[in-house]
Amino acid sequence: MTSRRFLTVKFIVLFAFVSFCLPVLSSDYYAQNPAPAFHSTILQESAPVQTAASAFPGNLSWRMQETPSIMTYKVAFAGTPGKPASHEGMDFVHNISSVPHVPVIAAAAGTVAYVRTGCPQSSMFSHNTALREAGAGWGNHVVLYHGNGIYTRYAHLAPGSVKAEVGEKMVAGDVIGEMGNSGRSETRHLHFEVGYKKTYFVASKPSQSFDLVLNPEKFMPIKP
Repeated sequence: MTSRRFLTVKFIVLFAFVSFCLPVLSSDYYAQNPAPAFHSTILQESAPVQTAASAFPGNLSWRMQETPSIMTYKVAFAGTPGKPASHEGMDFVHNISSVPHVPVIAAAAGTVAYVRTGCPQSSMFSHNTALREAGAGWGNHVVLYHGNGIYTRYAHLAPGSVKAEVGEKMVAGDVIGEMGNSGRSETRHLHFEVGYKKTYFVASKPSQSFDLVLNPEKFMPIKP
């Protein structure tokens, strides 16, 4: 009995350690810990350049259910696996001014993990000159958690358009906000990232990087 109890205690300690080290794998933290958006109209943050990867750790599989926005053209992801990415996501550009509002939607079901608001923009269709490094260059942005450490980021959203709140459950197609030109941006577009992070986002802190970013093109919805 003593030996069996000892093994049981060892198992409990090991399980607790693994759960602590891999928090995003153990529970839906964001739904259990809803928090307000990090908001600042003057802070210009910095965040480490994200490392490119060719696949998720552990051969995890995931796929987008919806394209996150309409567009007039795209700008591709660029990066060599294992090195800092030169373009950390895919840009969905919509530069037709006669279309005043372009919704940005959830690419797949998930939970809102992080929201950064308060970033201004000087114009919608030209080089943004207003606090370009606000939101660490992402401007107003939202991060969704899809399980197993997999996330998506929706960046450069229009001021005042973000309705998402940390802990909110979303299904594919739910509106996150509107395409804008906040942050380090040259015209109205959505900068969309697919990433992996083994620790939680902290809602009360400035903008945070993923551990890895992957080419969103690999995860686009399968066309019928």
